[in-house]
Amino acid sequence: MMNVYKIKEGMRDQLVNTLVEVEWDQLTDSMIREILLDGCEGWRNMSDEELIEYCEDKETFLEENKNVKTNI
Repeated sequence: MMNVYKIKEGMRDQLVNTLVEVEWDQLTDSMIREILLDGCEGWRNMSDEELIEYCEDKETFLEENKNVKTNI
């Protein structure tokens, strides 16, 4: 199923940086240790679909995907 939203033109980098800042503020030493041991995917490596799932500020970063047909 396609997303109802898509990332606004030119906003992908800002969305990624916002997600980084939010997560950075919540990291504990044990989380950083786990990242150093196991690594992480990284926000830049995620697909637009994955970023849209994590985006809470839809008004700023997302717009309706007009290519999606909805059954309303």
